Amino acid sequence: MHNRVPFEFILLELASNDCPARLRRAVGAATKHLYVAGNLALLGGHVVGLLASREVEPTGLLRAGQAFKDLVAADVCVIGGWHSPLESALLEASETAHAELGMLLAAGSEHALLPDRIIERMQDRAAFVLAHCKPNVHRVSRTAALRRNELVVALSDVLLVPLAPSGSATLGAARRAVAVGKPVLTIDLTANRELLAAGARSFTKAALTDALAKSFAD
Repeated sequence: MHNRVPFEFILLELASNDCPARLRRAVGAATKHLYVAGNLALLGGHVVGLLASREVEPTGLLRAGQAFKDLVAADVCVIGGWHSPLESALLEASETAHAELGMLLAAGSEHALLPDRIIERMQDRAAFVLAHCKPNVHRVSRTAALRRNELVVALSDVLLVPLAPSGSATLGAARRAVAVGKPVLTIDLTANRELLAAGARSFTKAALTDALAKSFAD
């Protein structure tokens, strides 16, 4: 289920003291403000970004579910668009009832429909929503979606990409993340061969722990 946001979005000036340093670095100097609701203090801890192709395969969904369970247990804030079928399925998993979550919109806040789980976690100050578009933008353009994915990558310490088939925009985003040194974890599936060949690591608890430790050291 999706519902209108029962919280007020505020205009956050990137130059203000209220803006987390991580967010300011991720957005860059070209952007002056964003629209936010919820608890941005969650960006002060470890952040793992989630990107997934709109394609779904049964084996991938099952293994992604186990990886996501391990992710939530690692006490991190998981951020993403939560819009693809795979992302939506993971969001509805029971593990997210106690997870810290962030949702990045690719449209304006006035037209946002949030998953119930995001709203529940916002009520517990365990989630936030962020929009880079003007509030009245109702159509999700390709440019806005790509920008949203760029922000997911930039805000994350580690990126989890459960499914990135050949030719997909998700694969392109994940490859660019690997190229700039972002730790990228994926599921060892045939569909992810190109991403693994590009330098992503197969997801395991040990790989996640190692990636988070290295990002903290950096």
